[in-house]
Amino acid sequence: ALGAVWWLRPGESAITVGRKGTSFVVEGDHSVSRRHATISTSEIADGQVAPTVMVKDEGSKFGLFLNGRRSDKNEIAELRIDDLVTFGGQASTFQLRYVKFALFPVNMKVANSEDRDEFFESALELGIQIATNVLDCTHVVMPSLVVKSTVVTALVYGLPIVALDWIDQIRALPQTFKVADPTSDAVKTFVASLMCLPTPQIPSVPADSPIDLSAVGWEPDARRRQLFEGKLFVFVCSTQFDRYIDLVEGAGGIAISVKEFERPAGIGDSGSGNTDGRLVDAAAKNIIGTSGANAKTKDDCGRQVCIVTPVAAGSDKKETDRLVVLAKALARKLNTCPVSESEIGLAVLFVSCEEHVNPQITEQIGEPAVAEKKLTTAAAPAPAAAQPADGGPRKRRRGINSFWSSLVSSPADSNKGGDQATKQPASAAPVAPALLATTQSNVEQIIPD
Repeated sequence: ALGAVWWLRPGESAITVGRKGTSFVVEGDHSVSRRHATISTSEIADGQVAPTVMVKDEGSKFGLFLNGRRSDKNEIAELRIDDLVTFGGQASTFQLRYVKFALFPVNMKVANSEDRDEFFESALELGIQIATNVLDCTHVVMPSLVVKSTVVTALVYGLPIVALDWIDQIRALPQTFKVADPTSDAVKTFVASLMCLPTPQIPSVPADSPIDLSAVGWEPDARRRQLFEGKLFVFVCSTQFDRYIDLVEGAGGIAISVKEFERPAGIGDSGSGNTDGRLVDAAAKNIIGTSGANAKTKDDCGRQVCIVTPVAAGSDKKETDRLVVLAKALARKLNTCPVSESEIGLAVLFVSCEEHVNPQITEQIGEPAVAEKKLTTAAAPAPAAAQPADGGPRKRRRGINSFWSSLVSSPADSNKGGDQATKQPASAAPVAPALLATTQSNVEQIIPD
C-alpha cells in the first residue's frame, strides 16, 4: 500500500476497505481482512469546509487502530485532521489531511445556464470550494478568456487559469492514485500540490477579442512577481486603489492612495479652500520627500513614480473628471506622465514594462480627453512638458488602451465576489474534497479543502 492515495468525496456512505474486491484496496498486507473496514463521509453542511469522516471496523481479525488505540469491532469513530488510522497489524497507516482546492469563477454569465448549474453542482459533489476572493482560490475558472483585474491579479500570483469544462475531467478521475516515489515527503508533495488533478486547459479565446489573447502567456510565470519592483503607484481614486493594491504589491511594487495625504494637506480644516491644489502639494512633497531628490520622476527611495489616472466609476462623471484633473496636476508637479489603468493590466499580460507602466513615455494619442481646470497650488511651477531624467526625447505610447474600459476597467470588478451573481445553487456552500495516501513510514489520508 506504500504510496497509495485515496480521494474521499463528500456524501459517500459505504467506502469499503480491504485486501481484495473493495473500494479501497490495501495491497501487500495479509493482516488486512478481505473486508476490513468501512469509511463514510457526510454531505457538506452550511458553514463547513469539509465533510465529516467516519470509520468502522467491520469485524477484522487483526483490528483497526486509531492513533495507536485499537477500536472495538463494529465501533464507529470520527476521524479528525492528522488522525492516524492503521488497518491490520503491519503498519498500513493512513493520516487524514485537508488540502486547499478552491475555484474562483469569472465571466460565468457568458456560459449557458445548464453548463453553469452543472459546474456549481459538480463542485459541491466533489467537495471543491467556490472562492469569493481571487486570492483565496487555487485556480481561476472561466468559460472563455476575458481580461479583468481579478484575472490579471491571478496571473501575478501564479494561479492557473482553467476552462469551465475542466471540472468534467476532475469528475472522471479515479478515487485511487499511486505515487511512484512512496517516501513520506514525495507523497505529501503529491497531495499538497494537487498533482492528481488533470493538466489545466486554457479557456478558448473569444472571436471578438480586441487584442490577441492567444499571444498572452496564461500559464504561471514567476517573472510577474518582480514585474513592478522599483515602482511606486499613486492612485487618486480610492476605489481604484482598493482594486489594484493586491495586484501591484503581488508584482513587487508599492501602491499608495493620495487620500492618505489629506491630513498633511490640512483638508477638513475650517476655511481650507482649494483643497485639490493643497492635496497635490502635500502628495508631491511626501512622495519626493525632503531629502532633496534631484529627479522628480522618482521618490526619495529611488522608486519610479507612476500616477494612475482614474476611470469612470458609476454615473458620477463630475467626480471622475475632478480626479483625472487631480492626477494630471500631480503628474505635472512631479514632472512625469500619468499611466492608465489599462497599462497595469497590459504590462502583466505581456510581462513587460517597456511600453506599459512607463511614465517616461508620453500619453497615448486618442485617450479620452477631460476638460482640465487649473489647480492653483502654493508656489506652483508653470506647466512644463515632462522629460526623462536624462533630458532625452520621449517615446509615445501605442494606441492600444481603448478596449480596456470594456475588458478590464469595469468598476464592479474587484478581487472579491467572483461570479456569485451568476449564481451557484443556494445549497452550494464552501466545501472540501478528500484524499487518502500511504507513505513509506505510514499511510496518509488527505482531503483537499
